[in-house]
Amino acid sequence: MVQLVPYSTADPTKIDAIRAFVIKTDPTLPSNMWLYRCTLHSWPQLCFMAMDGEAIVGVVISTVQIHHNNMLRGGIMLLLVRKDYRSCGLGRRLVAQAVESLIDADADEISIVTKTTNTNAIKIYERLGFIRTKLLPNGGGGQSWRMMLLLEPLTEELWDCSSEDCAEACGCGLFSGSAGSLSSCNSGCDHENGQHETSYRTT
Repeated sequence: MVQLVPYSTADPTKIDAIRAFVIKTDPTLPSNMWLYRCTLHSWPQLCFMAMDGEAIVGVVISTVQIHHNNMLRGGIMLLLVRKDYRSCGLGRRLVAQAVESLIDADADEISIVTKTTNTNAIKIYERLGFIRTKLLPNGGGGQSWRMMLLLEPLTEELWDCSSEDCAEACGCGLFSGSAGSLSSCNSGCDHENGQHETSYRTT
């Protein structure tokens, strides 16, 4: 039976296992080790693995950061399920767990960017209450939807997210290629040699 297990800093070898799983399942996704170390060090409580015995068969990684007007924006940065474990509700379980963890982190809203062609993922998000808020021509490596789950009532001013900077920040940016997001990582990682990749997708 597949169980959802939280990432723990007590077992740092899991970073290597998560990265290996991502590379094997979808080689187009980011592979830079510093990116995984930085993200998991900063937000270990927002990463969950789907485990079948000792094997990782799915993973979800989220972040939470201060957005405009001092709102706390949660971002589901990476959602990936092994191909032979898809279409059985595992992706929905992972997203639901991510949402629950972001609520516990006091997020005011949750953002995710997913390709317009990824209809299965879009259905999962909409069933969980996400709404499509903006069509991004180059979000996530291609034409994508930014989808939002609002956890607090927003005024019209707070809801307005039409600027280029705001569009780039959607999803908090670490896996979607927003260079500005580097400054928000407080883990002490060495960023000098790191380059953002723009291949973030959800599966």
